[in-house]
Amino acid sequence: MARRMRVEGRVYVEFVVGKDGQITDVKAVKGVGAGCDEEAVRIIQNSPPWNPGRQRGKSVKQRMVLPIIFKLAE
Repeated sequence: MARRMRVEGRVYVEFVVGKDGQITDVKAVKGVGAGCDEEAVRIIQNSPPWNPGRQRGKSVKQRMVLPIIFKLAE
């Protein structure tokens, strides 16, 4: 749908990387619409486990905000 409407832009996705590297609480905090927000959330939810944050040598949960850029090919 975004391609038909020629929508481009950044979608900011917020999520939590747990102590084991699993991603939870995924949501788009700022988006462009036209299906891009849902696709950005889907991409983050289906990504492989991440490396967890570390503090004083121990793994900790970490909240992150990642911008995903949607750009149409010319």
